[in-house]
Amino acid sequence: MIRSCFAFLAVALIAVSAAAKDVDPDPKSLEVPAELDRKAREAVRIFGSASYAEREQADRELKELGRMALPALRDALATSSSAEVQLRCEMLLPRATADDFRARVDCFLADAKGRYDHKLPGAKEFFAVAGQSDASRSLFREIVLSPNQAILLALGGAPEDLSKVIANRRNQFRPYFGGDDGTGRGNPKPVDMAAILFAEAFVPEVALPRGGTLSTQFLNQPDLRIALEAPATKEVYTAILTKWIDTREVAATLYSAMTVSTNLKLPTATKCAKKLLDLKSAPGSYRGMAMTAIAKSGTAADLALLEPLLKDNSLLTTTFLPGGPGGNKRVPVQARDAALALCLLMQKKDPADFGMTSRIKNGTDLAKLQYSYHFFDDTDMDADKKRDAAVKKYDELKAEAKKKD
Repeated sequence: MIRSCFAFLAVALIAVSAAAKDVDPDPKSLEVPAELDRKAREAVRIFGSASYAEREQADRELKELGRMALPALRDALATSSSAEVQLRCEMLLPRATADDFRARVDCFLADAKGRYDHKLPGAKEFFAVAGQSDASRSLFREIVLSPNQAILLALGGAPEDLSKVIANRRNQFRPYFGGDDGTGRGNPKPVDMAAILFAEAFVPEVALPRGGTLSTQFLNQPDLRIALEAPATKEVYTAILTKWIDTREVAATLYSAMTVSTNLKLPTATKCAKKLLDLKSAPGSYRGMAMTAIAKSGTAADLALLEPLLKDNSLLTTTFLPGGPGGNKRVPVQARDAALALCLLMQKKDPADFGMTSRIKNGTDLAKLQYSYHFFDDTDMDADKKRDAAVKKYDELKAEAKKKD
């Protein structure tokens, strides 16, 4: 099949409009009548004729049949060994596919109550992610009736085709963040961002040009944030964002998603944070902020995510503490330092009681602590002994609390 098929469809289907009142909402009405199917198959057979005039006549007949010729064209592409048949069927396939998709969209739009399974390209995947609701159907309609429809078509093709379609759609917004130029390539609308994030969930991040760089810009668009907060759209947009996050593997992308999720108080914040913690290649500062994002949720389950890090001696960052011969002194911050401080703060305990110091004085209020950590003053040789003693004391505190329960 010609790889440019999807590009042709993206142009050919821009004019898809709302279904006419007379359209039958039952997808069975789209089945190709046996008589027309036989006519199409006979025309395809003639493509193997030695007569050029006969082949041209068959080509005209198949064009007139439009979508009715689609099964015959597909079968010939799958079974014919004739180069002439293959070439002519490939040339006709994009237009027939566009014609068929247009008819199926009209049928879907006519089914306002969602009584039928329309088997539209991308529909199965979309509703598996977004769920079945009025909001999800409404968003799917928006995608179908927008330039993003090419993304839905590409979901049924090869992964490399989907990657190209996504990259092309993303790049249309790259130069136009300053305003709409009337071509649909201005500031991305929520439907654009939802469609792109949804589709990216089916492509490994490393397979996309520039990875998730451009898509993370979407996360900072006010319109997307409004859609993630509005009662009518929050559920479906959050579902798409969650699926996208589940499939991301680059630290910078996860960090951007975590920041947005935290600001909007979305449950995806903890999901991003956990993935960052598991990503050992992530910068220490990202992992440290991920720990704080988890701690801010304040549940027992979140505490359980942090406690295993009490044995993690990887470096998060370094910071200055007051004092020392030259004024401030620089000390390292290990993952276990931040984990212990946050575990204590979540339980309203003062890290100072466990031998920890801090460059700020915010007491035990986690909300005020923000992204600052309590640290050990480990400029001496006994730093690890102090850590071990603090963790032992914490374990004893947990054991005592368990006895009381």
